[in-house]
Amino acid sequence: MSVGVTACSSTTTVPPIQLATGITVQAAGLTTGIGCGTGPGQVYKYAAVMSDPHVGAVYDCFADAAFVNLPTTADGGGLYTIDIFLYDQDAYNANTSQINAAVGASNALPILAAIPSTFTTSCSATQTGYLQTVAQCTPVAASGPGSLQIATSSFALSDGGTIDCDAGYTSVVSAASRDGGAVIDSGIPESATFCPNPLNFGSFPALSHIDAPITLLNIGSPVASTVCHATITPNGVSPATCDPVSFP
Repeated sequence: MSVGVTACSSTTTVPPIQLATGITVQAAGLTTGIGCGTGPGQVYKYAAVMSDPHVGAVYDCFADAAFVNLPTTADGGGLYTIDIFLYDQDAYNANTSQINAAVGASNALPILAAIPSTFTTSCSATQTGYLQTVAQCTPVAASGPGSLQIATSSFALSDGGTIDCDAGYTSVVSAASRDGGAVIDSGIPESATFCPNPLNFGSFPALSHIDAPITLLNIGSPVASTVCHATITPNGVSPATCDPVSFP
Protein backbone atom coordinates (compact mmCIF):
# COMPACT_ATOMS: atom_id res chain seq x y z
CA MET A 1 0.00 0.00 0.00
CA SER A 2 1.40 3.30 -0.92
CA VAL A 3 0.55 6.64 0.49
CA GLY A 4 0.84 9.77 -1.61
CA VAL A 5 1.90 13.01 0.01
CA THR A 6 1.04 16.26 -1.62
CA ALA A 7 3.40 19.16 -0.93
CA CYS A 8 1.85 22.46 0.14
CA SER A 9 3.32 25.90 -0.17
CA SER A 10 2.33 29.20 1.37
CA THR A 11 3.48 32.75 1.03
CA THR A 12 3.57 35.17 3.99
CA THR A 13 3.94 38.86 3.31
CA VAL A 14 6.00 40.63 5.95
CA PRO A 15 5.46 44.38 6.09
CA PRO A 16 8.65 46.38 5.70
CA ILE A 17 10.21 47.73 8.88
CA GLN A 18 9.65 51.46 9.16
CA LEU A 19 12.79 53.11 10.44
CA ALA A 20 12.29 56.66 11.67
CA THR A 21 14.79 59.31 10.72
CA GLY A 22 14.95 62.30 13.01
CA ILE A 23 16.33 64.15 16.00
CA THR A 24 15.64 63.66 19.71
CA VAL A 25 16.14 66.12 22.56
CA GLN A 26 16.54 64.11 25.73
CA ALA A 27 14.50 65.48 28.63
CA ALA A 28 16.88 64.06 31.23
CA GLY A 29 19.65 66.30 29.95
CA LEU A 30 17.45 69.38 30.22
CA THR A 31 16.50 68.79 33.86
CA THR A 32 19.82 67.55 35.27
CA GLY A 33 20.73 69.58 38.32
CA ILE A 34 17.40 71.43 38.19
CA GLY A 35 14.75 68.78 38.71
CA CYS A 36 11.60 67.69 36.93
CA GLY A 37 8.52 68.49 39.00
CA THR A 38 6.08 71.09 40.27
CA GLY A 39 8.29 72.96 42.73
CA PRO A 40 9.48 76.54 42.22
CA GLY A 41 12.48 76.56 39.90
CA GLN A 42 11.91 72.97 38.73
CA VAL A 43 11.09 72.20 35.11
CA TYR A 44 7.37 71.48 34.73
CA LYS A 45 6.90 71.83 30.96
CA TYR A 46 9.10 72.92 28.08
CA ALA A 47 8.57 74.18 24.55
CA ALA A 48 10.89 72.94 21.79
CA VAL A 49 10.80 74.72 18.44
CA MET A 50 12.66 74.74 15.13
CA SER A 51 12.50 77.78 12.91
CA ASP A 52 13.73 76.10 9.69
CA PRO A 53 11.67 74.09 9.03
CA HIS A 54 9.04 75.29 11.46
CA VAL A 55 8.19 72.52 13.93
CA GLY A 56 7.25 72.96 17.58
CA ALA A 57 5.46 71.41 20.53
CA VAL A 58 5.11 71.56 24.32
CA TYR A 59 6.36 68.59 26.36
CA ASP A 60 6.14 67.39 29.94
CA CYS A 61 9.44 67.67 31.79
CA PHE A 62 10.03 63.90 31.62
CA ALA A 63 9.21 63.48 27.90
CA ASP A 64 11.81 63.57 25.13
CA ALA A 65 11.16 65.94 22.22
CA ALA A 66 11.18 64.05 18.91
CA PHE A 67 11.44 65.57 15.43
CA VAL A 68 10.89 62.93 12.74
CA ASN A 69 11.61 62.88 8.99
CA LEU A 70 12.58 66.52 8.77
CA PRO A 71 12.73 68.15 5.35
CA THR A 72 15.98 69.71 4.23
CA THR A 73 16.58 73.17 5.63
CA ALA A 74 16.09 76.18 3.38
CA ASP A 75 19.84 76.61 2.89
CA GLY A 76 20.17 73.00 1.79
CA GLY A 77 22.12 71.94 4.88
CA GLY A 78 21.45 69.11 7.25
CA LEU A 79 22.16 70.86 10.57
CA TYR A 80 19.07 71.69 12.60
CA THR A 81 18.76 74.07 15.56
CA ILE A 82 16.15 73.64 18.29
CA ASP A 83 15.41 76.41 20.77
CA ILE A 84 14.14 75.27 24.17
CA PHE A 85 12.08 77.33 26.62
CA LEU A 86 11.59 75.68 30.01
CA TYR A 87 8.96 76.66 32.59
CA ASP A 88 8.35 75.90 36.23
CA GLN A 89 4.70 75.28 37.13
CA ASP A 90 3.95 78.89 38.08
CA ALA A 91 5.51 80.28 34.89
CA TYR A 92 3.67 77.78 32.68
CA ASN A 93 0.29 78.21 34.38
CA ALA A 94 0.56 82.00 34.07
CA ASN A 95 0.98 81.81 30.28
CA THR A 96 -0.41 78.41 29.22
CA SER A 97 -2.60 79.60 26.34
CA GLN A 98 0.06 81.92 24.93
CA ILE A 99 2.77 79.23 25.05
CA ASN A 100 0.61 76.59 23.39
CA ALA A 101 -0.49 79.01 20.69
CA ALA A 102 3.05 80.22 20.06
CA VAL A 103 4.59 76.81 19.28
CA GLY A 104 2.23 76.46 16.33
CA ALA A 105 2.98 79.89 14.89
CA SER A 106 5.36 80.39 11.97
CA ASN A 107 7.18 83.04 14.02
CA ALA A 108 7.24 80.95 17.19
CA LEU A 109 10.74 81.92 18.30
CA PRO A 110 10.26 85.68 18.90
CA ILE A 111 6.84 85.07 20.46
CA LEU A 112 8.19 82.51 22.94
CA ALA A 113 11.21 84.70 23.67
CA ALA A 114 8.81 87.45 24.78
CA ILE A 115 6.90 85.14 27.17
CA PRO A 116 8.58 84.79 30.59
CA SER A 117 10.30 81.42 30.88
CA THR A 118 12.29 79.96 33.77
CA PHE A 119 15.22 78.54 31.77
CA THR A 120 16.39 78.45 28.17
CA THR A 121 18.85 76.53 26.05
CA SER A 122 19.59 75.78 22.41
CA CYS A 123 20.27 72.38 20.85
CA SER A 124 21.56 71.24 17.48
CA ALA A 125 21.97 68.02 15.52
CA THR A 126 22.46 66.68 12.01
CA GLN A 127 19.73 64.35 10.77
CA THR A 128 21.08 60.94 9.70
CA GLY A 129 19.11 58.43 7.63
CA TYR A 130 17.26 55.73 9.58
CA LEU A 131 18.52 57.00 12.93
CA GLN A 132 17.21 59.12 15.78
CA THR A 133 20.12 61.48 16.39
CA VAL A 134 20.45 62.85 19.92
CA ALA A 135 20.75 66.64 19.88
CA GLN A 136 23.60 68.32 21.72
CA CYS A 137 22.46 71.22 23.91
CA THR A 138 24.23 74.18 25.47
CA PRO A 139 24.05 74.37 29.28
CA VAL A 140 20.58 75.26 30.52
CA ALA A 141 20.61 78.84 31.79
CA ALA A 142 18.17 80.71 33.96
CA SER A 143 16.08 83.24 32.07
CA GLY A 144 15.77 86.95 32.74
CA PRO A 145 16.62 88.71 35.98
CA GLY A 146 14.26 89.16 38.89
CA SER A 147 13.81 91.49 41.83
CA LEU A 148 13.65 91.23 45.60
CA GLN A 149 10.88 92.58 47.82
CA ILE A 150 11.05 93.00 51.60
CA ALA A 151 7.80 93.50 53.49
CA THR A 152 8.17 96.19 56.17
CA SER A 153 4.87 96.07 58.06
CA SER A 154 6.40 93.91 60.83
CA PHE A 155 9.49 91.86 61.67
CA ALA A 156 9.82 88.77 63.85
CA LEU A 157 11.30 88.77 67.34
CA SER A 158 13.34 85.89 68.74
CA ASP A 159 10.60 85.14 71.32
CA GLY A 160 7.99 84.57 68.61
CA GLY A 161 6.42 88.01 68.76
CA THR A 162 6.77 90.88 66.31
CA ILE A 163 7.93 94.44 66.17
CA ASP A 164 5.42 96.44 64.14
CA CYS A 165 5.45 99.47 61.89
CA ASP A 166 4.72 102.76 63.71
CA ALA A 167 4.79 100.95 67.08
CA GLY A 168 8.55 100.27 67.14
CA TYR A 169 9.97 101.84 63.98
CA THR A 170 8.97 104.21 61.19
CA SER A 171 11.37 103.37 58.36
CA VAL A 172 13.86 100.75 57.14
CA VAL A 173 17.24 101.03 55.44
CA SER A 174 18.96 98.20 53.57
CA ALA A 175 21.79 97.23 51.26
CA ALA A 176 21.86 93.89 49.46
CA SER A 177 24.86 91.68 48.68
CA ARG A 178 24.69 88.93 46.08
CA ASP A 179 26.40 85.59 46.68
CA GLY A 180 28.74 87.13 49.22
CA GLY A 181 29.81 89.87 46.85
CA ALA A 182 29.90 93.62 47.15
CA VAL A 183 26.95 95.82 48.04
CA ILE A 184 24.65 96.35 45.07
CA ASP A 185 22.88 99.65 44.49
CA SER A 186 19.14 98.99 44.64
CA GLY A 187 18.25 102.10 42.68
CA ILE A 188 16.24 103.45 45.64
CA PRO A 189 17.76 106.59 47.25
CA GLU A 190 19.72 105.39 50.30
CA SER A 191 17.91 102.03 49.89
CA ALA A 192 15.28 103.25 52.32
CA THR A 193 11.52 103.39 52.63
CA PHE A 194 8.92 104.38 55.19
CA CYS A 195 6.99 101.43 56.57
CA PRO A 196 4.65 99.79 55.71
CA ASN A 197 5.75 100.36 52.10
CA PRO A 198 7.72 97.35 50.80
CA LEU A 199 11.42 97.77 50.10
CA ASN A 200 12.18 96.72 46.51
CA PHE A 201 15.54 95.73 45.07
CA GLY A 202 16.40 94.80 41.51
CA SER A 203 17.35 93.62 39.18
CA PHE A 204 19.44 90.59 40.15
CA PRO A 205 20.57 87.63 38.02
CA ALA A 206 18.07 84.79 38.07
CA LEU A 207 18.66 82.19 40.81
CA SER A 208 21.24 84.33 42.59
CA HIS A 209 21.08 84.28 46.38
CA ILE A 210 20.51 87.64 48.08
CA ASP A 211 21.36 88.62 51.65
CA ALA A 212 19.96 92.02 52.59
CA PRO A 213 21.00 93.60 55.91
CA ILE A 214 18.12 95.64 57.36
CA THR A 215 18.20 98.46 59.87
CA LEU A 216 14.95 99.56 61.50
CA LEU A 217 14.79 103.25 62.41
CA ASN A 218 12.41 105.19 64.59
CA ILE A 219 12.28 108.83 63.44
CA GLY A 220 15.78 108.47 62.05
CA SER A 221 17.41 106.63 64.96
CA PRO A 222 18.42 102.95 64.64
CA VAL A 223 16.45 100.66 66.95
CA ALA A 224 17.00 97.11 65.59
CA SER A 225 18.56 95.13 62.73
CA THR A 226 18.12 91.88 60.86
CA VAL A 227 19.14 90.14 57.62
CA CYS A 228 16.63 89.12 54.94
CA HIS A 229 17.27 86.36 52.41
CA ALA A 230 15.89 85.27 49.03
CA THR A 231 16.81 83.28 45.93
CA ILE A 232 15.78 85.26 42.87
CA THR A 233 13.03 83.76 40.74
CA PRO A 234 13.62 84.35 37.01
CA ASN A 235 11.42 87.11 35.58
CA GLY A 236 9.64 87.63 38.87
CA VAL A 237 9.52 89.28 42.27
CA SER A 238 10.93 87.18 45.09
CA PRO A 239 9.64 87.84 48.64
CA ALA A 240 12.42 87.79 51.25
CA THR A 241 12.44 85.83 54.50
CA CYS A 242 13.98 87.75 57.40
CA ASP A 243 15.78 86.55 60.51
CA PRO A 244 14.44 87.65 63.92
CA VAL A 245 15.60 91.17 64.68
CA SER A 246 18.33 91.95 67.18
CA PHE A 247 18.64 95.08 69.30
CA PRO A 248 21.74 97.18 69.99
